Amino acid sequence: MKGTLQILILDDERGGIQHLHNALSVKHSVTWTRTISEASKAIDLGDFDVIICGTHLLNESMFEFLKDVRDKAANKQIPFVCFRSGASAYAKANDPQIEYTSQLMGANAYIVADYETDTVALLAEVEAALESVIRSKNET
Repeated sequence: MKGTLQILILDDERGGIQHLHNALSVKHSVTWTRTISEASKAIDLGDFDVIICGTHLLNESMFEFLKDVRDKAANKQIPFVCFRSGASAYAKANDPQIEYTSQLMGANAYIVADYETDTVALLAEVEAALESVIRSKNET
């Protein structure tokens, strides 16, 4: 399919990431991993156009994964998107700091969605954030 992206998702929970996976799977090839180790192995073996990482991993750090990805020369050009789902007061209160820090570390976008997000709207939001990646993929 023209414009199909190879997308890696790292998140250890369901909820919003499940909605994201479902939305993206309509048009793109999605690999869902649940640990940094699993995601790193997939990156080493695959050819991903985009990495999407949940911001609140239970036992690991999105920042650690972002640093690991950006430290490898072969991965520096892969767009890295941070994705926060859920509407807890804690998550909302920490959004500005997490977004700022992730951008300083090399993330390309920070997307927020609640668990009830319409998959069509979510797909449109993610694709808008990745517009340049999708455009260049369509040109090849």
